[in-house]
Amino acid sequence: MPEPAPPPTTQPDTAQKTPVEEAIDMTLLLRDKLNDGFNLLRDLSLKLKDINRTNKTTAKEFTSLRTALRSLRGVQL
Repeated sequence: MPEPAPPPTTQPDTAQKTPVEEAIDMTLLLRDKLNDGFNLLRDLSLKLKDINRTNKTTAKEFTSLRTALRSLRGVQL
C-alpha cells in the first residue's frame, strides 16, 4: 500500500520578504505596468496617425469631387 503524501509544510518566517525586498518588487511591478501603459499610448498614437492620414485623403477626394461637380454645373446641354 502506498504511503500517504506528507502534509504541506509552511514556510518558515525567515522565508518572508523584507520590507526593502517588497518595495523592490513593487517598483518592478510598477515599471512593468508603466511600460504596458506606454505601449498602449504608442499603439493609440499610431492608430490616430492612420485615422488622420485617411481623413486627409478623404478630404482631398471630396475636394476633387466638388470641383468636378462645379465644373459640370456649367455645362450647357
